[in-house]
Formats: sequence, structure tokens, C-alpha cells
Amino acid sequence: MSSNPPLISILLPIYNYSNIKPVVNSILDQDYQNFELLICDDGSDPPLEYFDFQDKRVKFSINKMNMGLGKTLNELLKIADGNAKYFSTIEQDDYYKPYFISDCIKFLEKNIEFGLVSGISEFWDGTRVTYKFPGMIAEGCDYPFGEKMFLINYKKQIKVAQTCMVVRKKIHFENRLMFSEKYDSLSVDWDYILRFSLISKIKGIQKVFVRQDRRKQRNSLTTKNKKAGKIVRELLKDFKIEFSDIISEKDYNYAIATQYYTELGNYKFLKRISLIIFKILFLDPDKTRIKARFKKEILNKIIL
Repeated sequence: MSSNPPLISILLPIYNYSNIKPVVNSILDQDYQNFELLICDDGSDPPLEYFDFQDKRVKFSINKMNMGLGKTLNELLKIADGNAKYFSTIEQDDYYKPYFISDCIKFLEKNIEFGLVSGISEFWDGTRVTYKFPGMIAEGCDYPFGEKMFLINYKKQIKVAQTCMVVRKKIHFENRLMFSEKYDSLSVDWDYILRFSLISKIKGIQKVFVRQDRRKQRNSLTTKNKKAGKIVRELLKDFKIEFSDIISEKDYNYAIATQYYTELGNYKFLKRISLIIFKILFLDPDKTRIKARFKKEILNKIIL
């Protein structure tokens, strides 16, 4: 094992999730080995048991009370090795391919104009892969840059697999970036990607880096859809105010409509139709998108 300072700090916040061995082992089994893995139990109730991985690269800490994802990530970055050039934020219920870190570092070492790189995550329902995210990268497209990247993420919601992103630390600190401590965990990464897209190029590698657990029985923040909707709408409004020179009223309405489309899955047929007619219809400037969704709802009802 290398005694050199780590080239990358890998940050793993944990909250009320005891089965961390799979994600930790998937990191320890990476092709690239010169890293540190910083794990923090963010005030779990009851506190999580620390698993002795017998690896000096693994460092474990505990927040006495829950501080939230944003603050925990910011604190982990403060204690990360100062010599590390990169950092990565990973998630507690994901499983990482062994080439994840090596491929990301290889790209960033060769392409200094990029400040962040990510790949594809595959959604796993317990028996099969149901979806690959983001679709635009899985389908062979590239990310735009600057304001175009900002707007595509704002209007259509985050298009970067944040669970497998590697960030150039110099870009983060020189631009005084922070992980948001205002929003709940669900929108922390989205806030970060939006801000990052305005200061540096982001690369999406067309390769699966992570498998995300999307089983129905899992206990995860991403399953709390109604709470997520409220937080997203707050973020969209905040960004509209802060970046009014970039985000038009039409862009804002499109983004809010996108969120309502996402929330349709929380409701039964009549409620979904009602949301389309009385909210989305008046918000979404893309009438083709409205017609397509309405047609989909009607056809699904007929088939069922």
C-alpha cells in the first residue's frame, strides 16, 4: 500500500443506515488505491456501530447531533488531507465499480480545463437495472458548458450523477464553493452542480460507475417524494431570484412544470389529470410536452 499522501479524499456521510460494508468495500476494492476514505455518522439514532475495516485509509467520525448533508460534507472537506488534488462525494446505499476512481482521475489529469467529472449510474430494483442516469450521457451526448449547462440542469433538473462525481479541489476552494446548508439533503448536490457549472467545465463519461439501490422497500430520502417536491420548488425560486440575469420567467415556469411532472407519480389518476389541467397547463411553455403527458395518462388508464 502506498505511503504517499492521498491524491483524492472520498467523503461518505452516513445517516440512519447501518449496512455500510458494501459501499465501503466497493471503495476499498477500487483499481486506484491512493486515497483516503472519510466516513461520518451524521447523528444517527441510535448511533451507528463503527466497522473496523483494518485499513489506515479509512477514518471514522461522529456528529453528536444531525447536522445535515451539506454541513457534514463541508466539515469533512475541512479535515481532508491538504495534499489531495481531488475529492469525491459518495452515497451510503450505492455500490461502486472498481474502475470508478481510476477513470475519473485519469480524465482529470489529462484534461485540466475540466473541474468535475462524473459518469453513469444504473438504477437497480433488486432484480434488474431499470434505468441509466443521466439519459443524455447514456445515449452518447456531451454536456454543454457555462450558462447552457446551468439552464439544462435548472429547467430539466439535475443531469449529473452526483453520487459518482470527482471534483478538482482547487476549483472548489478558489471559487469559495460550499455544499448548501440551507436545503435538506435532497437538493444539496443539485445546488452544487448548478453553481459549479457556471465556473468550470463538467464532463460526463459514458460509462457506468455506480449501481444505485432503487428497491421499493429501501429507507432513503429519495423515497420521500412530497417532501422533495417542496424543497425543489424552494430551490427553483431561490435560484430565479439570485440568477435573474440568466433565468427568465419562461425558464422558471418550465422548471416548476418539470417538478410537477415528477410529482405526478405520487398520485392516482384523477389527481394526476387535475394537476395537469389546473397547474401544468398554465405553467409549461412546452405545449408538446403537455400533450404527450396527457396522452400517456389516458392511454395508461385505457390499458389498465
